[in-house]
Amino acid sequence: SSANQPTRVRASRARRGAAVGRWIAAGRGVAEGGDGVSRRALRHDSATMRTPLRSSHSSDGGGSVAASAQGSESAAEDFGQGWTQLTDQGKIYLSKKENNVFILEGTKAAGFSASAYGGTAEQRAAVVSGYFTLTADVKTMPNELCPEQQVYILLDCFGMTDLSSGCDFCGVRLSFDSRELRVEGHRRNAAMQTLYAQPSCALLRSGTYTTVVVAVQGDTFSLSLSGVSIVSNLSMGRSVRSADTSPMVGLAVYGRSRCCLKRFRVAAAVSAGEIPAAR
Repeated sequence: SSANQPTRVRASRARRGAAVGRWIAAGRGVAEGGDGVSRRALRHDSATMRTPLRSSHSSDGGGSVAASAQGSESAAEDFGQGWTQLTDQGKIYLSKKENNVFILEGTKAAGFSASAYGGTAEQRAAVVSGYFTLTADVKTMPNELCPEQQVYILLDCFGMTDLSSGCDFCGVRLSFDSRELRVEGHRRNAAMQTLYAQPSCALLRSGTYTTVVVAVQGDTFSLSLSGVSIVSNLSMGRSVRSADTSPMVGLAVYGRSRCCLKRFRVAAAVSAGEIPAAR
């Protein structure tokens, strides 16, 4: 962030398991805009901005998020606006090379690094209802420190840990290096399920933004990449959850992958089976 746009981070322990939540807020950053254009900051109410960001050098030139857990927080705080880091490994920061770009970077050779998007009250209500459209512009920027290119769009997440055996989510996996798209279902202490796979996907190119649009309709969803329809009415294979458990949406990488996020937009579903055109 610029000198006149102070950046702050807040650490808390998420109420789901022992996941560590780190809130990032800034005067400029990536978030949903009403017109579909990334333009607003990753922001919180000033009352929640307490812990200054401790920046360290990164390959992008941005500041990495470094903070420790500070005890349990209320559910309302857990669902505040902004990005929450769900795993101990990995780091999140704002790019200094691109405006309005949020970066999630894996720091270990194996395991997930994940962050959840809180959004507004209306966005959270849409996600909880199970009828919403998610639009994300993502790309990978591999280098010597982060040679892998495994990105996940989290659609129905109830928990993330470094190890896949502790994860509970349905997500779209984008392998930019092998140009393979998969939809995966993960359950705690259960084998991963491949719900859909498309190899040799020419729309996945390293260093180039890909627009992912997912229209969720209950336990099914439709998916498009950069305006091209990939699959429709695909079942998530997820059972109905208890009323006191709310799903999350967000972003994850596997291994030493670095993902740049230019836009992350959540909106209430327009109509059954409809995928709005990417803008």
